Amino acid sequence: MKTWMISIIFLALVCPTLWGQQADVLLVRLAVSGNQIAEKTLSGGARPWRLGAMPDGRLIFTDSSDAANNEVFIADVSVNPPVLTKVTDTAALKAKVDAENGEDPAPTVMTPQTVDVDEDGHIIILTDGGGEELAYLFRVDPRSGEIALISGLDRPFEPISPVSSIEGNRSMAVLGTTAYILLNDRFGAFYGDSIVKIDVHAPDGGRTAATELVSQTQLEEVIGIGQDIDLNDAAVWSSRRTLVVINSGRAQATDDLLEVDPETGKVSLLVAATDIEADLGILDVGYSGVDVGPNDAIYLLNTFGTTGHSATRGIIEIRNAGEGKGEAVLFASEAEILADPSIRNRAGNPVSRFFHQNAGFAVSPVTGEVFFVDSSGPTQTNGIIGVRRVKGTEPPPGGYGASKHHGGRS
Repeated sequence: MKTWMISIIFLALVCPTLWGQQADVLLVRLAVSGNQIAEKTLSGGARPWRLGAMPDGRLIFTDSSDAANNEVFIADVSVNPPVLTKVTDTAALKAKVDAENGEDPAPTVMTPQTVDVDEDGHIIILTDGGGEELAYLFRVDPRSGEIALISGLDRPFEPISPVSSIEGNRSMAVLGTTAYILLNDRFGAFYGDSIVKIDVHAPDGGRTAATELVSQTQLEEVIGIGQDIDLNDAAVWSSRRTLVVINSGRAQATDDLLEVDPETGKVSLLVAATDIEADLGILDVGYSGVDVGPNDAIYLLNTFGTTGHSATRGIIEIRNAGEGKGEAVLFASEAEILADPSIRNRAGNPVSRFFHQNAGFAVSPVTGEVFFVDSSGPTQTNGIIGVRRVKGTEPPPGGYGASKHHGGRS
């Protein structure tokens, strides 16, 4: 008998009143296990890092088990076991830069910061490096593997500065054929803390410069003069065609949610951190990821909240967001997710604590299932975890209970 079926029957027997009310049931699965990833990587290891969702519900993720050559995969998690298809790797991306940059040497360090998809199905990859390395933006055709270098070889600020227009990037969201990139002054962004935009269908060659959409001054007007700005992730709110941005990149940041109009650059306070904290009864919040579900709810991966609170290292859901307020609830706690029998590391042992990654969070635009990566050392799953709430009588979504190994555990 399938694991999900046993759980639902148990709920009906021990909680008949709750069952009659069709109470929400939390479904958890290891959507992609560390062993399944390791079967596909060149390194034979598994360390998923960045995560995105495609319009058809498939996931895009990067694997950093080989620091010298990160790989990018598409995962169809509607079936069990999931189907993983490699798109490209940073060795190929470095070679592309080397082919376009004339006499300059190829990049030695390249790390994907974010992965997303444009309206034509191209995979958009934003990278950065270390030290004097430069940031790059790529467009990859997942069918042919063809790579286009959009930006990173531009030098719009010379002779004042040799950096490119996307240097100091932290994360990105793609709406239509435009990438909106979060820049950080701590990482050498010429514009300081700001948001720039660039057409991802720009000519190949890497010499197209991004243009400023939101200035540091605009952000200060909303967040507050003297308040810490550290934008660390963004998501598209499809029904409103706006961007949701979190200011949560370090402890001093305000943890507010901002809404940005991508046409005008207008910034507004979407939900204040103090409002979220009041709803949850928590002293502090701090997020490593944000996305918007097909139900217009906003989901946050609350990684840096108050130690010991059930919402910390859990998933927060916010409905009716606007004008600084929203209705925040704990969608799933870390303890609830860890208790599921599918959450095991590659050796088959239970996991005691999740290790989240910035921009390692996504919501399926098809099913509303919430996904996040859990990766670090061998004590972790080093996989991708899916969480969803359904009514007690609703059958499980695709990928749940489709084999005797609940959640596709290897």
